[in-house]
Amino acid sequence: MPKSLSQFLVKRPITSLSLGFLITILIGTILLLLPWATHRGISFIDALFTATSATCVTGLVVKNTGIDFTFFGQIVILFLIQLGGLGIMTGAAFVYLFLKKGIGIRAGLGLKTILGKEYITEVRSTIKFIVKSTLLIETIGTILLFIW
Repeated sequence: MPKSLSQFLVKRPITSLSLGFLITILIGTILLLLPWATHRGISFIDALFTATSATCVTGLVVKNTGIDFTFFGQIVILFLIQLGGLGIMTGAAFVYLFLKKGIGIRAGLGLKTILGKEYITEVRSTIKFIVKSTLLIETIGTILLFIW
């Protein structure tokens, strides 16, 4: 990535977040258009709507997820819901933390703004809390659904 573009995105965290959502939605749309994502194919507008709805976690659908989408398509939708629910910036920061690369000061400032934290030092613990809480709640939900 050109240095000027990366500096532009780091200095404007809301722009970075918006672009992250846009890119996620476009990649999701392309993946849902693949022939092995659905049983009978899907139009571009339906794939775009499904990807947007999943990423924005609205739950609106034009196709029956359990019937019209293959296992691959369902995994794509699940991944889009997960990315949208956790947030692109939180997810990206978690990946950086997970890989032990840490977060740069500028990226930390952007995350501080998005997460509404006063100090950069709070960002790391907030991201860990968000991811751990999400995984715990989803695991409990999965177990309860499996039992039911």
